[in-house]
Amino acid sequence: MCLLLWLVAGEANAVLVKARAKAEAIQLLAAALAQQHGSAAASLSVAEQYVSAFSKLAKDSNTLLLPANAGDVTSMVAQALGIYSTLTKPQAVKTQEEVPPAREDTQPPPVEVLKAEETSSS
Repeated sequence: MCLLLWLVAGEANAVLVKARAKAEAIQLLAAALAQQHGSAAASLSVAEQYVSAFSKLAKDSNTLLLPANAGDVTSMVAQALGIYSTLTKPQAVKTQEEVPPAREDTQPPPVEVLKAEETSSS
């Protein structure tokens, strides 16, 4: 029993260490992106990974996914940068007025109401 507790505590500690390391890595990355030209460096890294992924797919797999213009590396890099810029755009946040109010009642509606809704939607 004591050994089991020791193993569980060790696993829990390992999870905490990994979580702290990941949090620190995220903070370092955020600080690097905030510096001058940080976004450009990230874009370059994404483009390199994109080209590398296509290269690895061609070597290691019998499945080949190619964009229509696979021979044009410039176009592939532009596509990767476009994907990156789309992912890094700030998302619109709904204001309090735009969010519909939560239902006050926590009970499900009566069966008659559900049947009436089904009939009206059909």
